[in-house]
Amino acid sequence: MPKTNKRTAKQRAAWSKLPKWLKAKIRKSPNSKWRNRVRKEFSYTCVKCSKKRNLEAHHIFQRSNYPKMREDLDNG
Repeated sequence: MPKTNKRTAKQRAAWSKLPKWLKAKIRKSPNSKWRNRVRKEFSYTCVKCSKKRNLEAHHIFQRSNYPKMREDLDNG
């Protein structure tokens, strides 16, 4: 059975109901830009397991505790 998107039907329905301006704001948020830069930096490949699907970028040092490192690529 092929893997499906991790989002549930309820989450997809909630996203589809959001206004376009809000979706655009979420996609252009600083965290989204950071996440995309981290993914690109590592050629869209997981550093731990080498998978290329369903990637998630995580901060090494928590954003709330280290606000200055929030957008640092070395913190991903």
